[in-house]
Amino acid sequence: MPVSFYSAVLVKCEDATVKQLLLHLNEKHGFLIDDLDDITILIDGKYKEFVYREIERIQSENTYVAGAK
Repeated sequence: MPVSFYSAVLVKCEDATVKQLLLHLNEKHGFLIDDLDDITILIDGKYKEFVYREIERIQSENTYVAGAK
């Protein structure tokens, strides 16, 4: 009997907004395995670093810094 193994990562989002951002990214990149609840998803393990970098990039672009020009 053949057996297949897959690497997956459980992602717990800070809030539902971050999860919605991930769902939007998934439409383009297809890394979502399962949508578990309001703040938790399961993604393909090979996309872990990509997802982390994208969230960091988007959050840094949308963070207000007092005194910044």
